[in-house]
Amino acid sequence: MNRVLPWMLACASVLMTACASIENDGYDFNDGWRRAKVMEIGSANTVMRTTSKDCRLELGKDARFVHYAVASYSVGGRSTIRAQQVAAVPNDLDLAIGEQVHVNVRDCTQPLRRVEAKKEKP
Repeated sequence: MNRVLPWMLACASVLMTACASIENDGYDFNDGWRRAKVMEIGSANTVMRTTSKDCRLELGKDARFVHYAVASYSVGGRSTIRAQQVAAVPNDLDLAIGEQVHVNVRDCTQPLRRVEAKKEKP
């Protein structure tokens, strides 16, 4: 037992440090934001792949957005289970297929946001 306790404490310490060091990028999971990958880009009238949610329907024909994208994000904390959502792309944002974005799965009025490259610390 004396040898096991230090190893258990060391493992717990490593796990707590790893969880505490995750950077917050300002897009809160509890507010509906998920990291996603752009799978397809089109306009309001483009026929896109089947998705679990299509924000074009909620935003309607008078939406201020010109482009929309299919964003694929993980569900339930598992990278192998993914959902897809058609979300608005801000008119001033030039996206490419395969790019990493933030998508809001709760609020269709929130357009996609590009995931900014991490800045290296000096």
